[in-house]
Amino acid sequence: LSLWLFDRHGADPTEITGAFANPRNACPCPNGSRLAFVAEVAGVAQVASLELSSGAIKILTSLPQGVSGVPAWSPDGTTIAVTARRPGASDSRGPYRSSHGTLAHEGVGVIERALQDLYLVDVASGAARRATSGDQVNEDPRWSPAGGRILFRASFPPDREWREDPSLWVLDVHTGERREVVSDWGAVVGAGGRR
Repeated sequence: LSLWLFDRHGADPTEITGAFANPRNACPCPNGSRLAFVAEVAGVAQVASLELSSGAIKILTSLPQGVSGVPAWSPDGTTIAVTARRPGASDSRGPYRSSHGTLAHEGVGVIERALQDLYLVDVASGAARRATSGDQVNEDPRWSPAGGRILFRASFPPDREWREDPSLWVLDVHTGERREVVSDWGAVVGAGGRR
């Protein structure tokens, strides 16, 4: 994989390169000055940031389990929400105990090993904190326009056997409070969180 920058005024395209491999899932920050992307660092997917004016690249995360999905910038550009498996969740060796009624799902594999949470990454320091928990796959974060809440999809809850049952949740970034807003894809959420 490779990632290229194209100048809209016709300058030659520039490949994004550095001490990483397979850059992907790029997302510009709200003011357009930086680009966040996922890349392999020492074989593990991490979030990196490219300063567009200088070309400087900074690896932001160092989560041992790596990250997945597309980085999502907060409206003020100070925080990136990203999805990551739980530490140790990807370890496929040895026996384990499952708390899920559905052990495995096509395309996902063993559910216990696919559990994911949202992490909030401080762009200035690179510090990442886990923002969700629970025995489900939490993914696809979307910030509210004011930046105080994140809408995300949660699937494979342990209390619903044999079904993916995705639902939409809202996370209050400041308090950590979560609430389900749509269960089993029962509604469409538009701009500003309106149903």
